Amino acid sequence: MSDVAKPEYSDRKLAAIMFTDIVGYTAMMQRDEGNALAIIERHRFVIEKYTQIFNGKILHYYGDGSLAIFPSAFEAVECALDIQKELVNEPKVPLRIGIHLGDVKIKDGAVFGDGVNMAARIESIGTAGSVLITDMIYHLVRNHVGIKTVPLGDFKLKNVDYPVPVYALKSDFLVVPKTRELQGRIKSDQRKYTWYALFIAIVVLMLAAYFINKNFLASNSLKDPEDKSIAVLPFNNLSNDPQQDYFSNGIIEDVINHLVKIADLKVKSRTTTEQYKNHNKTVPEIGRELDVSYILEGSIRKAGNKVRIVAQLIDVKNDIHIWSETFDREITEIFEIQSDVAIEIAKVLEARLTADERRHIRGGPDKRGRPANITAYDFVLRARGIWRSWNDEEDLRRALHLTDQAIAIDSSFARAFVLKGTILHYGLRHYGVPTRVWINEALDLADKAIKIDSTLAEAYLLRGSILSNEQGQKEEAKINLKKAYSLQPGDPEVLQTLGGFLIRDGQYEKASSLIVKSIERQYSQNEPAYFFRWGSIYQ
Repeated sequence: MSDVAKPEYSDRKLAAIMFTDIVGYTAMMQRDEGNALAIIERHRFVIEKYTQIFNGKILHYYGDGSLAIFPSAFEAVECALDIQKELVNEPKVPLRIGIHLGDVKIKDGAVFGDGVNMAARIESIGTAGSVLITDMIYHLVRNHVGIKTVPLGDFKLKNVDYPVPVYALKSDFLVVPKTRELQGRIKSDQRKYTWYALFIAIVVLMLAAYFINKNFLASNSLKDPEDKSIAVLPFNNLSNDPQQDYFSNGIIEDVINHLVKIADLKVKSRTTTEQYKNHNKTVPEIGRELDVSYILEGSIRKAGNKVRIVAQLIDVKNDIHIWSETFDREITEIFEIQSDVAIEIAKVLEARLTADERRHIRGGPDKRGRPANITAYDFVLRARGIWRSWNDEEDLRRALHLTDQAIAIDSSFARAFVLKGTILHYGLRHYGVPTRVWINEALDLADKAIKIDSTLAEAYLLRGSILSNEQGQKEEAKINLKKAYSLQPGDPEVLQTLGGFLIRDGQYEKASSLIVKSIERQYSQNEPAYFFRWGSIYQ
């Protein structure tokens, strides 16, 4: 076993940095050299085992200690927990672990950076059997199920010119150090944060969380093997009529709307993937640009009352088809096809699919989420196509007329009400039409949609947005936006709207997490809007 695992790259990056150290190793060597060597071998075996499982990289062994980095805070913490859980068994290894999120630079086999120094300092104040983390790590893992922490207070660490909040992980097999026994602790009343400092800290955490997953993973090809990120490309319209594009686009948008109901999937938005319509790029190229592990592509042919949909799910890394299906159905069965595609993808990717998620994908209670009339659905798809690319007031009027026709044909089609309300809310408002002309009608349309289908996320999103932006009904708006999030936790529009609301409400930590997720799903790094959104977060 080599004392040093030399990296094959040279770069500066953000990483979750983990230091380990065997407590009292020098004394062990003096008492029983053979036993001490067996202890250090066991330490290294367990470290390497779990570092590999959690996508980390061991950079150095320091005699009785080690330094490793990980692509995410969560993976570093999970790795530390599993290491300590195994080392409490015989032969026991009295190990202490410190974890920090920070900057590292690796060059010519040497590792350095302020982040490395901080992680080493955190580890050094721990006790055997403990895992200590900085506040940077704490804020990124605190909401994960199964991870419990205990605040130890603020510490003055060697060569660090500001107090550092430290937390201990808590579990039945871990040791939580007694704070009075730890050197460097500062009494809590000696340090006071201003609102501004807290806000800056949260923004730093948000950016760190984002770039550690973008830059570290991309540069080291350590993408989580369990990653369930997917992009649905525009399907080819194989109908003889090019004007049928609205139908093809609408079908795929509804497939995406089903997929974002599955919390275990990370789905790119329609606005991001539509740039690849009629593209000449390879699947691996698109996958790298969108930073996804899987791509769904295919074709749609509509002829009279018949429709053929061919769908293919591709593993980006290997550029191989892992699932494909051809659906030859009556046009009235289009909703079954959309649901089947979403559910089959969840199965193939082994995504967790709850009973509620499955029910919502199938159409909600009594399938009220589906139209009773296929013509009404066609009108909604046409209206949605116009709405997505409208240029003037005439376009808005045409789209509204189509939604009215859909409602007239099928008064139980909740999504027709929501689309009309959305056009009134966003279209007329942005076009300069006075609020009083449309706001009551838009709210009424949202209420009607919810009454028809209480599982329709876009209805709660519309209602929450109106109440928040136009009437200042803060608490009612929050209830509606959170309801939309519970129904479609992966929808970038829901994430962005709720995140923006929470920013205005002063809940910066929760807001930052949601906004980062919305950016990841809504844009790729070759879009100007991507940088604009990050700029707005800085602001």
